[in-house]
Amino acid sequence: MFGFGYEAGGAALLPRARLYLARGEVVLARTLLEQALHDIQTPTLHQMPLLLLLVDVTLAMGDLPAARMATQALAGLAQQTHSNFLLAQAEMARGKVKQASGEPDALETYRAALERLRAHEQSLQAARIRLEMANTLRHSDQPGAIIWARAAHSSFVRLGAARDADEARKLLHEMGVAIRTASPALDVLSKREREILELIAHGLTNRDIAKRLFLSEKTVEHHVGHILSKLQVRTRAEAVAYLSNSSSH
Repeated sequence: MFGFGYEAGGAALLPRARLYLARGEVVLARTLLEQALHDIQTPTLHQMPLLLLLVDVTLAMGDLPAARMATQALAGLAQQTHSNFLLAQAEMARGKVKQASGEPDALETYRAALERLRAHEQSLQAARIRLEMANTLRHSDQPGAIIWARAAHSSFVRLGAARDADEARKLLHEMGVAIRTASPALDVLSKREREILELIAHGLTNRDIAKRLFLSEKTVEHHVGHILSKLQVRTRAEAVAYLSNSSSH
């Protein structure tokens, strides 16, 4: 199902591409994604996360034709599944392209995507669509934009999506709405998870932590996985950096 190039990157491929995009290294991100897509011999749902990120990358490059091609491929894959969740992802990508190209119906495309998520209206995907709607309205209907941004921010905080919450908070700040600066991500960590994160920050390994807290090493690994997921970071070092940044506020 996959060509060698995609398998070789494994689970690290998408995070690597996201990291390149975050750093502004869009050419590297695009090259990585397009090579992975090329290596997949036949159309498959495994292409969807690659295509979704490719839309963001090509939009960051200002390459609207390439972004449109990626959204068309997404729509084709999603339509085969009849899954409202996947169709909503494809609609959201299409909305981004319309927004970037100044098409007046971008907001309606986002609304259509959100409508498909009625059964998942508290999901991370629905919150991200609300944030895109806020971005679309920020210059034409600021009160409406604030409502959508607040709703998105609330969901991100509840879900522990730290980076998304920061993005929503930044947008609200730009529109003159104050949101507390304390990191919501650390708030959603359990007492045990925060304790383990503090020990990681002191350089302890999972084995060391297990001995210190009288837990099994497997239980510690489980907690560490939850910490990384809630903080939306990839490594222990990034989690420690997040802790340090939050403590400095």
